[in-house]
Amino acid sequence: MIVRVRLASGITQFCGVAGKDGFDYLVRDPGAGSAKGLYPLRELGSDIEALRFLRADLAFDSTDLCERGKH
Repeated sequence: MIVRVRLASGITQFCGVAGKDGFDYLVRDPGAGSAKGLYPLRELGSDIEALRFLRADLAFDSTDLCERGKH
């Protein structure tokens, strides 16, 4: 699941929710926070504004397009 949060600066940030520990959702930030690994969503100090669910059986692989000649 990918969630959108709004940081205190007003900037929106997207993070992947990778698990849960008690009442904390554990996220991985693909930006600067990626070096941090997993950490509690509450550390961002924001509520979830939006979310998207991903299905593994519908995962997109860019090599599929190249193999079909649709660049």
